[in-house]
Amino acid sequence: MTMSPSKLNQGQRSEDDTMIEFSDKHEGKTTDFVLVYRKSLLTNVKQEKLEYFIWRLSLAGIIIDAERFSADADLVFVKLHASNDVVFNYADVCDIDLACRNDDYRPDYDTPKGFLATPLTRPKTDNEVYKRAPKSVSMDRPTGITSAEKILIMVELMNRTKFGQRPSEYGIYKLKQEKVFIDAFPVHDGEHKWTETGRLNDRQLLARYWGSTKCWYKCQPHHTIERYFGTEYAFYFAWLGFYIKMLIPAAALGLICFTFGLSTCNYKYFNYRSHEICNSDQIMCPKCHQEGCTFEPLRASCGLSKMCYIFENPTTIALAIATAFWSTCFMEYWQRTETVLALRWNVRDLELDPGTRPQYTEAATTLRYSPITRKMEPFVSTKKMIVGYVVTGSSIFLLCTVILLAVMAVVVYHVATTYFIVSSDISDDFKAFNDTFIALTGAGISAIFIQVFTWGRFYDHPGQMEQWEKEGALRTDVCSASGCIPDLSISLMTIMIIKIAFSHISQYLWPIIRSKYKILFMSVPVTDNLPPHEREYLQTEAEEYFLVNEYMDLVIQYGFIVFFIAAFPLSPAVALLSNVIELRVDAYKITTRFRRPIPKRVTGIGAWFGILQAMTYLGVITNALVIAITSEFVPMSIYKYFNGGSLHGFTNSTLSLFKVSDFIIIPRANPAPEFCYYRGRRYPPGHPKEFHVTDDFWMIVAIRMVAVVGFEHFVMVSKGVLAYAIPDVPKDIAEGLALSEKRNLDLRLKMMDENLQKTAPKGKSEVKISVE
Repeated sequence: MTMSPSKLNQGQRSEDDTMIEFSDKHEGKTTDFVLVYRKSLLTNVKQEKLEYFIWRLSLAGIIIDAERFSADADLVFVKLHASNDVVFNYADVCDIDLACRNDDYRPDYDTPKGFLATPLTRPKTDNEVYKRAPKSVSMDRPTGITSAEKILIMVELMNRTKFGQRPSEYGIYKLKQEKVFIDAFPVHDGEHKWTETGRLNDRQLLARYWGSTKCWYKCQPHHTIERYFGTEYAFYFAWLGFYIKMLIPAAALGLICFTFGLSTCNYKYFNYRSHEICNSDQIMCPKCHQEGCTFEPLRASCGLSKMCYIFENPTTIALAIATAFWSTCFMEYWQRTETVLALRWNVRDLELDPGTRPQYTEAATTLRYSPITRKMEPFVSTKKMIVGYVVTGSSIFLLCTVILLAVMAVVVYHVATTYFIVSSDISDDFKAFNDTFIALTGAGISAIFIQVFTWGRFYDHPGQMEQWEKEGALRTDVCSASGCIPDLSISLMTIMIIKIAFSHISQYLWPIIRSKYKILFMSVPVTDNLPPHEREYLQTEAEEYFLVNEYMDLVIQYGFIVFFIAAFPLSPAVALLSNVIELRVDAYKITTRFRRPIPKRVTGIGAWFGILQAMTYLGVITNALVIAITSEFVPMSIYKYFNGGSLHGFTNSTLSLFKVSDFIIIPRANPAPEFCYYRGRRYPPGHPKEFHVTDDFWMIVAIRMVAVVGFEHFVMVSKGVLAYAIPDVPKDIAEGLALSEKRNLDLRLKMMDENLQKTAPKGKSEVKISVE
């Protein structure tokens, strides 16, 4: 390519005048990065910016070539290649510590054995894969520049390259924002399809031994991932793999709890409460106060009571406590793992200095003196900042309002569906399962609006006409006689399964759909003869916030586990199965379906660690509330204490009596009973405190609160002791670091002594010391 800056001021150009000479002059050079522009969209101003930018890149030593798109001559690909000399020079300028230049201590990689190993995680020199890709397979320290480092430095260079005379006119980001370039992306090392002969590239190795579903149980090749995608993606997949490994014991405990409940739910000795409900002759008050509403026997809740026991059995509290300790171990051991990985990947001492973002420079129209840098720097006025905060705060408030309205919509759905079922001519057999049906369908709607919010109760007792007239004559929010746990368990199960299924299906199909759409839209023939950069242009671009979305989904999932393990013991098992699929789907996408993402250097998972840590502590409080308030554990324990260890009559103690003749509109019944029961602890008709809550109710509330505080304090203290007992850095790693520091100190002292000897005067010198 030939170009001169003098071309920038030559006035008007013809439509076919381009600033790049198309040639095969640089044939044989690998394309590292591709810039894409459309000639028909270039105005004179845009073309001058493009030319100036390309010219500055050429001055920096970047080799530039171009060619038109085979399916559309209006589309031009500018291919960039950086030599090793250029990369080394700009690594020093950008202060990027290359792995091949750093001799600091690095821990060795763990090598799995047996069926968990692959040629990438347990390399053998006599293996055919090792012979075809020794640098990629070997876990030794890189002897040269890795492909991820090259792309990282090229991006840093392009982010600092000017395209105009004004101070803010620099960087590829702004050129894309101004539509000078319509696309910019790094190029993969080669094809991902496996070849039987010749050299193997990192992409082929990762696609075969990492992104394949056949390797779902294999250990991940962290060193190859880091070399090819950079530390940002490597830390994400390392954390996901660690999370999967830690979910195994949690899933086992949850399955034990669930299996115990399932196998003993029909035994009177273990599940006496269900025995009472299933064999009760008591009649429950209707769920509405209108003609057509029916009385239901208490035994209609038999199935729900058994489901309640399956999730709320004697092992539930032990599971909640074990999960609290599990979450602590998870965070502490990940912190150790993160430290080791940061040492291996040469980023432990990385000082993240992103500099001034182009968006900030564009918004900062004024300059002010900085006492730190002693220079004039871009500055956003206080007025603009206040406006920004107001807009942001208003947006957050609006979104919170929308979320609350969405959750209330689920409550309205419960009201409308309940009314429709109880007042319609649907068969009584179906009505017996209306609670389960409403819980399932309501949970399905909640899967769209994933949020937890609780209002005060709408319903107190039957016959309360004023409130019933306002609320639609429905006792909408009262749990069944079996308890509230089934509703919560069904909601959690439905939300997790629907969210996971939708996420996996969409993540797998979306890149394929977008790629097919591009091919159809541009009328590109499907052929393997397309140049690599054209094929990758047709692929789905790696989203800027791809990892943010992935972290978000997993953090929400982690919240389900640590917050509601007491209500849904199977959540770790569901998460384990989902994440095994998630890891391979993500690996498959970024190696075969996505363009190559731009690598970034990070020191860990960043702010997500703090979020996970906060959720770990909040999970203790949430589980305490679920056990003490949502479940019936506290009332049952109190009842057993005052009744000699027996639960006989406990179900009756949770119900209150109502006189049917006090209904203004008599519900349909044949014959109508004299009395009916409703869930609550209130005084019966005729009592001086009629329909007021009993003294037992307030005693149970007080003990519930004591149980919450006691559980929380016990677990928090135990978690603190456990966290203190687990050091942040493994002992062998700490010893290796100390030895490395000692060697570096000895080397510096030796070099200083050699320099002193070189500068010392020749000949014998005498030093006289006089003491007065």
